[in-house]
Amino acid sequence: MLFIKSYWRKCTKKIFYSQRGTAQNPDVFMQLVESSNQYYNATPDFFVEALKDFAKVVGRAYKPYEYFYYGTTAPTVAIVVMGSGVKVVQGTLKNLKSEQACLVAVRMFRPWSASMFTNAIPESVTRVAVLDRTREGGSQGEPLYLDVCTSLMHMGRGSVFVAGGRYGLGSKDFTPRMVKAVILNMLKNKKADIQRPFTVGIDDDVTHLSLPLGKPFCTLDDSVTQCVFFGFGSDGTVGGNKQAIKIIGEYHDNMQVQAYFEYDAKKSSGWSVSHLRFSPGENIEAPFRIGEGQAGYVACHNESYVQAHMFDVAKFLKRGGTFFLNTTIASLEDKEQRMAALETLVSPKILRKIAHRDVKFYIMDAGRLASQFGLTGRINMICMCVFFRLSGVLPIDDAISLLKASIRKTYSYRGESVVKKNLDILDAVVNDPHNLMQVEIPDSWKTMIANKRFLSRHIELISDEKTRKFMTEIVDPISKLEGDNIPVSKFLENHLLGGVMIPGTSKYEKRNPNPSGKTPEWNFDSCTQCNLCVFVCPHAAIR
Repeated sequence: MLFIKSYWRKCTKKIFYSQRGTAQNPDVFMQLVESSNQYYNATPDFFVEALKDFAKVVGRAYKPYEYFYYGTTAPTVAIVVMGSGVKVVQGTLKNLKSEQACLVAVRMFRPWSASMFTNAIPESVTRVAVLDRTREGGSQGEPLYLDVCTSLMHMGRGSVFVAGGRYGLGSKDFTPRMVKAVILNMLKNKKADIQRPFTVGIDDDVTHLSLPLGKPFCTLDDSVTQCVFFGFGSDGTVGGNKQAIKIIGEYHDNMQVQAYFEYDAKKSSGWSVSHLRFSPGENIEAPFRIGEGQAGYVACHNESYVQAHMFDVAKFLKRGGTFFLNTTIASLEDKEQRMAALETLVSPKILRKIAHRDVKFYIMDAGRLASQFGLTGRINMICMCVFFRLSGVLPIDDAISLLKASIRKTYSYRGESVVKKNLDILDAVVNDPHNLMQVEIPDSWKTMIANKRFLSRHIELISDEKTRKFMTEIVDPISKLEGDNIPVSKFLENHLLGGVMIPGTSKYEKRNPNPSGKTPEWNFDSCTQCNLCVFVCPHAAIR
């Protein structure tokens, strides 16, 4: 603050007025640029002092280049990374208790200090993997990789083997199994067998730079509860989850929470996926999505998502987990009719996973219940109440009390009528056992077979071969949220180099933008012939 006040006084005195942004000719430009070298050279020492002051204020101590090792001997491999990737690598090494690998976290990238960086790497390290979250096309390596190589060479460590790799481009998820793949690559017996450069997180079957990934594994403690919610854009799922996170996080001082939300580009009427984590004590440091087979609770708030041509919502479920589905089938009175309707609606792949993983399966018609209380389409509070009731994250009585307090705070400005409707809905979910039903899972679900023609019938109707191939190999996997599994070769085969896309394909997409099932009608008496309905109607169905 003292320096800020000094700078302010200097700038407000007329004697110190100056002009900036001028242009220099070639005779003096280079001298002016080089004159700043001393300030760049002095910055690392100032940064170290600033980090000490920062630690006094917030209690977290950092260094420009930090060394982490969770083995008992001496590491031979170092992974160099910066940004959010540090926590992913750190958690993976801690979970694996690797004796060979360590982490060097870069906190200061510019200006770069070769001496500080080299001092952070133990003498026992003979191999270094550098992870960059960028791509420099045509270069010999990415910026961080080049800085590491230059520093080791200038500081007399030129014998260290360095391999550069890319990860997480375009915000692609960076997970523990990718870190493990990097470690295994660097631990190969012969240096000639080590893949460099390399990529992780994709299947590069063209230039063959990608590292093979093993099975997903969880680096978090068993005390951490992980939940995944599939919502429909504008149904309130994301807002309800944000409210739930606040309620759980404020329940007691030691409760740790984390939430991450994914949205379809279509926003309203598109899909949304919420990843929530809770822990009563352990600090949650996991900047990546919940992996397959790791969620104890999965909820699907739109029944169209479980159809065979849509999402594999059950892949997140762990053995013995809980699956909740919001569906109109729950309103059927006859049990046999409900089972038959479920087997018709739900993808056989999902049914097989539910049966094999011994999942507890619950259904409810939240839409019907919301309509009964005059809140058509707003199912967020109903589904949040179900979540607290089934997940056991909080005692149900405490959870309901906190939800009611949240409702009064959130909706009080909309009037007592809206508040009362939401409170009555919560009471109905809690007190009426007929609203939420558990499905008895038959053994026949373990051998359910999908109708392959049903899966691709909308694509088979496309007459143009090029478009059909594009829809089958690119658009269909992306629409099913499986775009990460598309190999590089498929993009080249479909002539998509440089981001080129085939136009006019949105008409082939199969989704459910109108879950209410109601079709708008033209009211002749009220119409003013303004013609706005032509482009305002989201379903192009006013007639």
